Amino acid sequence: MALDALLPQIIEDHQHLTAGKSLQLCLAPLSPCKVITTPGVVRAAVGNLLRNAIENSDNGRIDIRLQDDATIVIHNPGHGISPAQRDLHTHGACRCRWR
Repeated sequence: MALDALLPQIIEDHQHLTAGKSLQLCLAPLSPCKVITTPGVVRAAVGNLLRNAIENSDNGRIDIRLQDDATIVIHNPGHGISPAQRDLHTHGACRCRWR
């Protein structure tokens, strides 16, 4: 499956969530990237992360990039979580990779 072809579609599908906010979804230039998975799995995982980024940001840019190793990075200017909230989780970050 061509991840580089699906990623812009996922971003476009979530654009409406930025209505009423001063947010830009910015996708970095893409290189060809093929992964072994189904589009539904990618849509669910990336859509969830993108939706969270949009819901937790009021203005600025949400930068999305696809690295050569098929890692998708979403960086947002969101509110973040407090140290107390962070302690409730067993991990500090989520990294999704498809091979």
